[in-house]
Amino acid sequence: MAAFEPIERFEDIDFELTNEKENELLEYVIMVANHFFPDYDIEYDTECKSPLPSLYTREFKAYYNQKDGLVYPVTVKEYVDNESIQRWIAKYSIDTEKFWYLLLFVYNHCYYTYKVGYPLDKNSAKEEFEKAMNYLKENFCYPSKKIRLEDYKARKHRDVSITIKKEGKEAITISHEDAISKLINWDAVIEGGNYVVATSKEPVDSGNRIFAYYFDKYINWFLGRDEYNHGRGDVKNKIYFIEDLLLLMKVVTEEEINPPTRYKYYDRFEWLRDLRSKTKGVTRTISSKFI
Repeated sequence: MAAFEPIERFEDIDFELTNEKENELLEYVIMVANHFFPDYDIEYDTECKSPLPSLYTREFKAYYNQKDGLVYPVTVKEYVDNESIQRWIAKYSIDTEKFWYLLLFVYNHCYYTYKVGYPLDKNSAKEEFEKAMNYLKENFCYPSKKIRLEDYKARKHRDVSITIKKEGKEAITISHEDAISKLINWDAVIEGGNYVVATSKEPVDSGNRIFAYYFDKYINWFLGRDEYNHGRGDVKNKIYFIEDLLLLMKVVTEEEINPPTRYKYYDRFEWLRDLRSKTKGVTRTISSKFI
């Protein structure tokens, strides 16, 4: 297959993505971006009830337009000349050109997140505040219409406390019932506290296995869509396809997937199955430089 000519630059980088020609070219990118990275300030049209396009598609276009915005592990020619990849693409009836942009999108999201991203706090300000308030409400009993005053007075005094400490300074503790009850009944609203913040300015490299895990996650979802899922029992072939993509994009090496020390009946698909089972739920919260 002859190498296609990739688009030189995207003209439509508005939030609404109104350029139909560019939307067609980025059809696969839009699918994945809208599914995994929906707009956090989501709004719904009263007639069609459809969410706004993901901001990640717009950011991908913006990075694409920059001279050194994206990382290209392979060229278009290397991609279309790879016979194994093109056989898989034909098998799944995938558009070669659209899939190229999806590979760029997925690779660069994973690269800028898990290779050069920043570690984050696991909880936002709002999440931490709500967690603390719920804990106090569950463990602190204060007068209410449902509790007799005698029972309240009879309970153990100062059995709940709150400690505040700044590094290098002496801690203070709040344990008086009236002070804690006022805090619990304080109807506070944490404005702008839904975001998480970086815990370090030093980028982290989470390793190739984390990179491969998320690359697989996004591509596997795409291949699992009805129009590409040729037979529900096709799991093994999809794994082979994704492993070939990981090799093409230089995320992992052939030696990692097919180790020289493999046992006699080793099947290469076991590598990705093992990665999925061992990596799920053990990843770090990372801020992407891509979005």
